[in-house]
Amino acid sequence: MPTEEQHFEVENCSSNATHHGGAHSAHTSPGTVLFLFAAFAVGALVRHVLKRTPIPYTVLLMVVGLIIGALSEIEVMSFLQEYTKLASIDPHLMLFIFLPTLIFESAFVMDVHTFRKTIGQAV
Repeated sequence: MPTEEQHFEVENCSSNATHHGGAHSAHTSPGTVLFLFAAFAVGALVRHVLKRTPIPYTVLLMVVGLIIGALSEIEVMSFLQEYTKLASIDPHLMLFIFLPTLIFESAFVMDVHTFRKTIGQAV
């Protein structure tokens, strides 16, 4: 059973529902929205840069993530630590979430000739 330290807690994602005539409305923190926007923007930027390089998309995303994680350890950039807490989630959870997506992306862009030559080894 995972301990409390292994769980990823989103501190900025609170749903403080307020009552307005019997209806509920959820309020989202601007930090959460900013993180999602920044993550999508970084992914789009990496995809744009990828057009000019032979490096695979997922490898370049990993390098960008490592750079952001290293920058968060610098005292001047300590505000990034709030957004790098995802690195402390349970490794099995990360495997179950991201591995199928990465395998699908690689399989989706594979050409038919390569697929036919490697299907015997894959099965």
